[in-house]
Amino acid sequence: MIVSLLSSILLISCNQNPKKQEYKEWNGEEEFQKFLELSSIARELFYPGARGEMGAIVKNETHMYLFTKDKHKVVAKYYEKNLQENGWKIDINESDKGGTLLGFEKGKYELIIFAKVVENAETKIEITHRPF
Repeated sequence: MIVSLLSSILLISCNQNPKKQEYKEWNGEEEFQKFLELSSIARELFYPGARGEMGAIVKNETHMYLFTKDKHKVVAKYYEKNLQENGWKIDINESDKGGTLLGFEKGKYELIIFAKVVENAETKIEITHRPF
């Protein structure tokens, strides 16, 4: 349930009218490296050892998709610990066998991280950072 609901929300958020939304997207590992060079928040939120697959900036929102061999609960523990140590307040922590949904707040920003099980025993990490 969590998996399908959040995937729908993130997809809608990322796929709004590009011309109207000042949209820029980087796809594939090579392009993703360029995205990391441009976005300090993306560098801060990048999961160690992950493979970056997509990064996008829509106005003042940052979105990225990462893949790792780590289990979704390991990914969630990493973000819980590190983000709270950096001043983020956790306000959502939901988990089931398909994935973990985390929500954080800091100042005028919210951060949504969804780690879900995908093919090939990988975990897909979907991250959205945006102002309230």
